[in-house]
Order: sequence, then structure tokens, then C-alpha cells
Amino acid sequence: ASTMAVAPLYVGPAWGDANPQARTATLHVRIDNTGTVPDRLVRINCAPIGQAALLDGIVRQVDGVQQNGLDIPGRTPGSDADLASAAQADISLTGLQSHLAPGMTVSGTLGFLNAGERLVVFSLGAPGNPVNEP
Repeated sequence: ASTMAVAPLYVGPAWGDANPQARTATLHVRIDNTGTVPDRLVRINCAPIGQAALLDGIVRQVDGVQQNGLDIPGRTPGSDADLASAAQADISLTGLQSHLAPGMTVSGTLGFLNAGERLVVFSLGAPGNPVNEP
């Protein structure tokens, strides 16, 4: 996606490990915010593969609704322009509809409060390469 939003985010690498016996997977993704405006990961969708839930989020009240999410801090004004503020999202994927194994990929959508939606592809078995997804 080439849509630039209020908070320019770079997503990746994205990787994970599957547990075929339990029909679950744990996914991880690094999120870098190169802007000064903080953002928040508020939605994760990996349908129709399974149900996704953020493992390390913080519940906050947003528009009168309790919402689990992950804060992505903005870069401090006046700091080194080459440095981004980073966060890592850890995601539980349950109720898998198909068998997952190392070497396979899982596609998902991450929804951010300011930056909108980003498509991400998780590589199972090993950390993948960063993806420039502004």
C-alpha cells in the first residue's frame, strides 16, 4: 500500500510459529513509526484462516468503548531523524481452518487508529525481511 496517513508506519518483519496439534499459531510483527504522531494498533484480522487476538495489548477506552490495542509511540521531535519508534505486536491465532507448517505464510490485516489498515504477510518458521509498508 502506498497510502500515507498521519503517522507513517513501516510494518515488518512479520513471522510466526504454528502448533498444528493444537490448531494454533503465534505471530509477531515489528511496527516502526517514523512520524511524531503516536498511533495505536486496534484491529487484527486473519480470517478466514482463524481468529486473531493481540497478546500484549493494553485496554483503553476509545470513543466510550473498552478496546484492547498496542500503542505505537511517535518519534520525539528534535531527535535523530533516522531513528523510528518501534513496537512489536504478538498475536495469538486460534481456531485454524487449515494446517499451517514452517515455510508457509499467513496473510492478515492490521488496523491502526490513525494510519488505517496495512496488509501483512507472516512467514512461519523464521523471522522474515522487513517490508517497507508506509
